[in-house]
Amino acid sequence: MTAQAEGEFLTSELRPLELLAEGWRTVRPQYGLLLAVTVAGLIIGSLAPLGLLMGPMVCGIYVGLFARLRGERATFQQLFSGFEFFAPSFIATLIQIVPIMAMAIPVNLVLMLFSMKRLLVWLGRPYSDLANYLGPLEMTLVVVFATLVIFLLSVFFGTFFMFGYPLIVDRRMGGWDAVKLSARASKANFGGAARLMAATTIVSIVASLFCYVGGFLVTPITLAAWAIAYRRVFPETLREN
Repeated sequence: MTAQAEGEFLTSELRPLELLAEGWRTVRPQYGLLLAVTVAGLIIGSLAPLGLLMGPMVCGIYVGLFARLRGERATFQQLFSGFEFFAPSFIATLIQIVPIMAMAIPVNLVLMLFSMKRLLVWLGRPYSDLANYLGPLEMTLVVVFATLVIFLLSVFFGTFFMFGYPLIVDRRMGGWDAVKLSARASKANFGGAARLMAATTIVSIVASLFCYVGGFLVTPITLAAWAIAYRRVFPETLREN
C-alpha cells in the first residue's frame, strides 16, 4: 500500500473474493444478530421517502460492523446509534439519489416500449403491423440491453459512493465532505473498488432470486466486505493523523 492524497487515504489491492471471504469470517460469530440488525435497518429505512431514514440505518449497521472489525461484540442497539449521523447521512443519501433516478430511465424506456406495442395492437391495422417488428427476439434484446446498462451504471456510480457512509461513521464527516472524499479514494482504487462493487451486486442479485429472502441473507456479508475494504483504504492510523 502507498499513501495518497496527503495522508487522507491509501491505495490498496482490493480482491473481491478475498474481501467477501473475510466479510463472512467477520460476521460469522454473530451472524444471526447482524442479520437481524440488517433486516431491521433496511425495513425501517424504507419507511420514509427520499432515504430520510435509510442513511441513519446504514450508518447504524456500519457501527456494528466496525465493532466486529475491532474484535468487539456487536449489539442490536448500535443500529439506532446511526441517528447520531442523521443530518450528514441524509445529505449523502440525497446526493446518491440523483444517479439512481438517472438509472431508472432505461427501465422507463423498456416499459414505454411494451406499452407502445400493446397500443399498436389495440389500434388495429395498419398500426398493428408495426407491432410485428417488436417480436419476442427484439423485446428480449431490449430488456437484456437495458439490464446491462443499469448494471454497469449502478456499479460505476456505486463505486464512487461506497465509502461515504463509513466515512460519516468512522471520521464523523459531513455528508458532502464524505461523498467527495469517497469519490477521490474510489477513483484512486477504482479497479479493485469497481470489481468489489460488481461482485457484491451480482451476489445480491443471485441471492435475491431465491424468493428475495436470499438478498437479506447475504447483505451482512457484502456490507462487511465493504467495511473491510474501507478499513484498508482508510486505516485507523490515518484517522489519528
